[in-house]
Amino acid sequence: MLLAAIYAAWPYAYLHRIDSALTRNDQMTLAKLIDIDAVRAAAEHAMTRDVDTALGIGTDGFIGWLRTQVNELGHAAVEEIIDMEWVTETLKPGPESFRSHITHTSFESWSDFLIRHGELGDNPVHVRLKLTTGNWKVVAIYP
Repeated sequence: MLLAAIYAAWPYAYLHRIDSALTRNDQMTLAKLIDIDAVRAAAEHAMTRDVDTALGIGTDGFIGWLRTQVNELGHAAVEEIIDMEWVTETLKPGPESFRSHITHTSFESWSDFLIRHGELGDNPVHVRLKLTTGNWKVVAIYP
């Protein structure tokens, strides 16, 4: 029972570390807590899904060409825009702490922890933490 309680509290300790690093603008600590490559990959995956939804799944002709172009431009945009500065601005857009805007948290699985940062209906940011190699890391941010 005690181990379950400790495990359930574990990601909250990482939320505190993220909050402290954001407040102090400690980029070295943030780099340890945020897997920027995974955040970029998640953004690309979401963008590709949205493009497929908008354009359908056809690969021939103009639609196929358009999908390829949008995905290539999207990849370049993700690489250019999503960096640690973007992460910092997205997770802490104002003077308030990161934790003060968390409105919901939940385990999706034993190794996935979800955070809603902001109220529903008010463009919340969703953050996914994943347990990898014994540490929780931010692996996705959905503004």
